[in-house]
Amino acid sequence: MPPIEAMACGCPVICSTRGSLGEIVGKAAALVDPEDVDFMAKQLSLLAKDANLRECFRQAGLARARNFDWNRAATETLSIYARVGQTAEKKLSMPR
Repeated sequence: MPPIEAMACGCPVICSTRGSLGEIVGKAAALVDPEDVDFMAKQLSLLAKDANLRECFRQAGLARARNFDWNRAATETLSIYARVGQTAEKKLSMPR
């Protein structure tokens, strides 16, 4: 969750399009292909030079970060484990 943590601190984020990161940051970060070094450099340069763009990403990032919460993540993870555990118990107790 480093991109969300950076957003929660008000830091504009440039993020890889790989894995689930694009889904996590949504439109609140600049997305780059990690193998396209030229495009990544352009995005870094653009953010460094454009205060309005930085502020837009900062505000969008702060808003996006509010959708994520460690307590909620832990609660939802425990809920999934409990459901999986119940399913496993039922399967183990079924006669064969």
